[in-house]
Amino acid sequence: MQTNRLEHSVLVTDSDTPSRRAKPPDVIGCEAMLLIRDMPSFDPANYSMIGVWTRFPEVVRFNAEDTGKIAHYLFRWLNTKGERG
Repeated sequence: MQTNRLEHSVLVTDSDTPSRRAKPPDVIGCEAMLLIRDMPSFDPANYSMIGVWTRFPEVVRFNAEDTGKIAHYLFRWLNTKGERG
């Protein structure tokens, strides 16, 4: 997949099988959250939800004012019952 300036191509994988693109068993997708600032945060409340992703890779597009800034991502799996992991 080709990306352009101001885009990230993000591939989310299961940490148990990082070389495979398959989601973990009983998972429908993941919540994707983004924080743009110098240092990451370990508090999900500081991140903005950018979507629920079910296919990977996903492309994240940025505005021109984000040029040169650091993007931090936070993901959590959603199972078939909608429970967060």
